[in-house]
Amino acid sequence: MSWEPMPHCSGVFKRGFLLALAFFLVAALPCEGAEKFITLVYHDIPEIPVEKDDVSRGDFVNQMEFLRGHGYTFIGPRDILAAAAGQATLPDKAVLLTFDDAYTSFYTFVYPLLRLYNCPVVLSVVTSWIDQGGGIYKGKTFMTWAQIREVSDSGLVTVASHSHELHQLVNANPFGNVERASFAFIYLPEEKRYE
Repeated sequence: MSWEPMPHCSGVFKRGFLLALAFFLVAALPCEGAEKFITLVYHDIPEIPVEKDDVSRGDFVNQMEFLRGHGYTFIGPRDILAAAAGQATLPDKAVLLTFDDAYTSFYTFVYPLLRLYNCPVVLSVVTSWIDQGGGIYKGKTFMTWAQIREVSDSGLVTVASHSHELHQLVNANPFGNVERASFAFIYLPEEKRYE
């Protein structure tokens, strides 16, 4: 069984082009039963996108309808584990949906749609953001622990760790540039070396 992430495009292209490209890529990728599945990773689903990884609510609904209308089947982690253990077979055109960071939009907009579609997903939570409010995304709002428990208890949402404090900016070089901790070695100026 193999995992096929959706390709990540740079911010140079316009949003509309990226969405169209994503649809064509999803339609073109082969998905064979019991061997492959596609993973689509989402972040915030606001009414109006603010960050480059936001997807508007209209675009999200269109993507779900596109997948359903073109024979894709939503699967969850239990389906993947059962297939890996030889206890089940994944359907052709299997798609796993994941949502990073536990934005409020997941609870208020996405979760009701998931219940309507009976669609299993993974919700990856940055635990420090729930308690401390957003880390590097200060203008964003995040779910509460009670909301996370509610969606987890639904049977549709598998809650996963997306780290506790890995999503922060760190000193990345002697010049003082900052980068995300998950992509850079921390530069320690007092020791004049990288971690």
